[in-house]
Amino acid sequence: MGADRGLWDRANGGDVVLPALREALGNALLAGSGIVTVIAVISYQWRGSVHNPELNALHADGFGHRLLDDDWEAQIAGHSLGWVCARDDGKLVGFVNVAWDGGVHAFILDTLVATAARRHGIGTRMVTIAAEQARAARCEWLHVDFEEHLRSFYAGSCGFRPTEAGLIALQPPELGH
Repeated sequence: MGADRGLWDRANGGDVVLPALREALGNALLAGSGIVTVIAVISYQWRGSVHNPELNALHADGFGHRLLDDDWEAQIAGHSLGWVCARDDGKLVGFVNVAWDGGVHAFILDTLVATAARRHGIGTRMVTIAAEQARAARCEWLHVDFEEHLRSFYAGSCGFRPTEAGLIALQPPELGH
């Protein structure tokens, strides 16, 4: 039981076992089967169905702010080349928005992975799909801006090349958003 208990502790305390697999893992460990191999199946969909309540909840979780009531459906329908949804057993666990200029430039915005599902390659896979779809739409450039703590993700895992850029804050920062 010692080895099983250690795996159980890691699954519940740090290493993530996604919801669809949690019950199966727990049952296997309780049955004393020893080693359990878990393969999470995350589904990815370009321009997948997504609804405001689930995306607002993911945004609040992913960016650590209060739950908002933004109209994501209207925003992405009106301004995006597309978006990628990642789901675990139907639950939205990842999202990336691809805005564009209607021509050759596409922009990665709002890359989100639920905190409980991070560090499993979901964000990297979503950005890869976004790049493939932007390329298929004949975009020539895929842009992203990011904070320094995300450099290893975007420049390392996703393959973005660092460039010089500029930014002007047009509005004062809002509290909690």
